[in-house]
Amino acid sequence: FKNGGSIAGLICSNDMWPVDYDGKPLTGKKRSYYPTMFFWEGNEPIAKIETLQDQGSITTQITDRAVNFIHRNKNNPFFLYLPHSMPHQPIAVSEKFAGKSELGLYGDVMMEIDWSVGKILKSLQENGIDQNTLVIFASDNGPALNFGKWGGSAGPLREGKGTMWEGGARVPCIMRWPEKIKPNQVISNIAGTIDILPTISEIVGEKEIKDKIDGVSIMPILDGVPGVNPRNELFYYYGEKLFAVRKGNWKLVFPHEHRSYVNVEPGENLHPGPYGKGTAGLELYDLKYDIGETTDLAAQFPEIVKDLEKLGESARATLGDKLIDRIGSEAYTTICGSPPSLVKLDHSAIEKKLTLVNNAHKKYSGESIDALVNGLGGTTNFRDASWQGFEAEDVVATIDLGKVQKVKSIEARFLQDQVVWIFLPQKVEIEHSIDGHNFESLYEYYPNNEFSFIQKIFEYKAEPKDLESRFIRVKGLNLNKCPDYHPGAGRPCWVFSDEILIN
Repeated sequence: FKNGGSIAGLICSNDMWPVDYDGKPLTGKKRSYYPTMFFWEGNEPIAKIETLQDQGSITTQITDRAVNFIHRNKNNPFFLYLPHSMPHQPIAVSEKFAGKSELGLYGDVMMEIDWSVGKILKSLQENGIDQNTLVIFASDNGPALNFGKWGGSAGPLREGKGTMWEGGARVPCIMRWPEKIKPNQVISNIAGTIDILPTISEIVGEKEIKDKIDGVSIMPILDGVPGVNPRNELFYYYGEKLFAVRKGNWKLVFPHEHRSYVNVEPGENLHPGPYGKGTAGLELYDLKYDIGETTDLAAQFPEIVKDLEKLGESARATLGDKLIDRIGSEAYTTICGSPPSLVKLDHSAIEKKLTLVNNAHKKYSGESIDALVNGLGGTTNFRDASWQGFEAEDVVATIDLGKVQKVKSIEARFLQDQVVWIFLPQKVEIEHSIDGHNFESLYEYYPNNEFSFIQKIFEYKAEPKDLESRFIRVKGLNLNKCPDYHPGAGRPCWVFSDEILIN
């Protein structure tokens, strides 16, 4: 931004629009956890984004500012980054393109983006700099197929956004640089958006990047060097979980559960439908002949599977893999992170025998299966290692103190963080038993689960008088589904607990 640049547009994800997907204000019980969205210019909000009409103006506004930037910097080297908020949901279009495509709203939105690209290319041409300007047009991920005709298409690719199948990870990329790139080429080499930084660095003469990065320069491809292949391997990380690896045309998928759009009805009237769940095994695909990942060849080519498993291990050794609880030598946790935030909680039931009716979800499983009686608690960060999360299932934990003894207090800790679908139990109950079979209630409480912005740990405590017992049972009954006021209304919600303290 040294050459007169500025920031204009949305400074947050369009997911955070506190209005319903169809542009109508949230009515009835449904509410949003996000504040009003604004269009920003520099460090100042200049206009509210409250309606679909407001949303529909964004493409034109950022296009006009991009063209103005090009005009002001035509005599200087410059970098222009223009991330269109469309066609990410919620989608909207300006009046000048409404109904123009004759392909519905999604078609109109794409037509306006096409106009935007054309206008920017025209401005380069009008300023006499189009021949020596590199233009890169790409997307960040595949389509949100649960929006149906308002969510785009993955064509022949498998699945969509939020998966590491090709429909979620593979996107089109078009590059134009008349003085350097020959036109009308289709190049099938592997490349990713992580390769843009080192490529641009090489273009501007900064070939030596001091810090280690994952990208590689693809300038040899742009230069048209015959047979060149800067990147032959790709790691398909979803967050910090390694779901697949690719080498050449071969892709090995590791066992995992994933979001799925198969056999799920898409939403209507601009709203999303639900997600399904899919399960992958150890699967091998030849992307040269099977871009849709329909035929698993793992049994036919065991040596290729072994080779790609070794490649996966090399990635895990360096970058880690939370899918199998591996911490890599250069993982974020190792280099930049800090130890998990743990709170020491001293009590008499530490390391006593614990029995759970439902095991915690493997994504939020605590330090161990006995995390609820290990003397360690978490903070209000639900990602802390101590939290055990239960999706649409109850917390039912029985602690065996080993012998009948005096019990002065029993306390259960639960987390509230409604933004990420974590609610307090609809009921907390504490019981005791002498023999482990016949339980008597000591405490009942019905937490308030009304709309709340508050992230907080709630403690529910029973203080019986003159109680001698051996078995303590704590129940945290899940709401199971997000309440009507929540953006995820009707979908599975969570109960999180980190410790049961007994003294």
